[in-house]
Order: sequence, then C-alpha cells, then structure tokens
Amino acid sequence: MNRSIHLHKKKTVYLFAAVGLLLSLSGCSGKPKGTPIAERVRDGEGNELVVIRDIKALKKSTDTVDLSDWCEKLEIVRLDNRPEALFTRGSVIFSENYIGLLEKCFVVFRLESFSRNMRNEIKRGKKIYFYDNGVRNAVISNFAPLELRTDTGALWENLMVSERVKRNSYAGSYAQLYFWRTHDQKEIDLIEEQDGILSTFEIKYNPKTKAKPPKAFVENYPNSTWQVVTPDNFWEFVK
Repeated sequence: MNRSIHLHKKKTVYLFAAVGLLLSLSGCSGKPKGTPIAERVRDGEGNELVVIRDIKALKKSTDTVDLSDWCEKLEIVRLDNRPEALFTRGSVIFSENYIGLLEKCFVVFRLESFSRNMRNEIKRGKKIYFYDNGVRNAVISNFAPLELRTDTGALWENLMVSERVKRNSYAGSYAQLYFWRTHDQKEIDLIEEQDGILSTFEIKYNPKTKAKPPKAFVENYPNSTWQVVTPDNFWEFVK
C-alpha cells in the first residue's frame, strides 16, 4: 500500500514538473542560469521527487531559441547533460534531463538514428516526437485548420510515427524504431527493425508526392523493404 502511494506521488510530481517545463519553454527558451530547471531530490522520508528550479532565471534569458521552432521543424537534436545545454544557436541541443522528464510523463519520445556500416550516416542524432499532436499544437500555439498551416508535413509525420509506436505497444511487438539520415541530407522517416528485417517508411501527407528509397540505403541494405505512408493507405500502417 505504501509503495502504491509512493509511486502515485512520484508520477504526480513528474507530471507537474513536465507541465511546468512545457509552459516555461513554449514561449521562451534559452540558456538557463544557475542550477538545472528540474532535478531529483529526496524528501524527509527518502522518497524521490522531481522539483522545478530557476523558471524565472530561464525566462530572463536573452539568447533564446523557441521550443516551438523545434516542434514545427522536427529537428534532429543532440542531447547534453550540462545545465547550460538547454539550447545553443546553430545546433539544437537539449539537456538529457529535460527530455527525460518529458519522456517519464509520456509527453514525448525519441527515435535514435540508424547507423550500421555507411561512413556518411548520422550516428548520434535523435528525433523527438510528441505522443499527442494536441500537446504539440499547444506548445506552438497553433490550432489552425490544416489548409491554413505550413507544418502539415511535420504534423502528419508526428501522427504516423506516434501511432505506429502505440500500435506496436498494443500488439506486443519488439520491433526497434529508428530514423535514417546522411550528412548530405538523404533520409528515411522511419525504419523498423525486427528479427533482422528492415522495413522502411516514407511518410507523406500528399498522396501524389513521388518518393523512392535513397540509392545509398538500398545498396547498403539490399534486403530492406520500402513503403510510402499517405492518407490513402495509412490504416494498414497503424491498425
């Protein structure tokens, strides 16, 4: 019973920390001064808690890069545990602690880059997605209809990748999900690896868009499969 109460308390604190983090980063994000925005501490009974610190210091930061900008572009990010590594200009860098907090609350999840034997492959990049597009829209303050938006492709990609993750979880699948990109900007939106088989997916909102697998990928992974996911055929992808 005590353990159940403790776990509930821990999840609740994580949730409030994540909400506070999202609110603080949605409109103003930058290099925080002093201690990290969130850290683990223990209360008088030895229970592990997550507390939010330095929100005001973060809001006063002058060198800002909006979290909303990253959300709209689905940037590949690099994770860094240093407190000052929340954002830097030129390269989107998040503290592992901040992303980890949002992951614990099932707000976001990450995909690692797929890399095996090609010298030109990006090896350490990560892409971060929201489990719910509604939260993403709230962060960027944009609930406009699709026909009025400029980020339709990113919305569709986020939706399809997140629904595939949920579908695999419900099905008890142990498939590993990745994205693939090279330094010369050849890319595949989603790679699913299971039992040594690579299934690759390109996610396009416009069904008329022509897409084919990158030649370099096919040459290096000849046994992989390829599928384009659009609004016309998405049900087979997520059911």
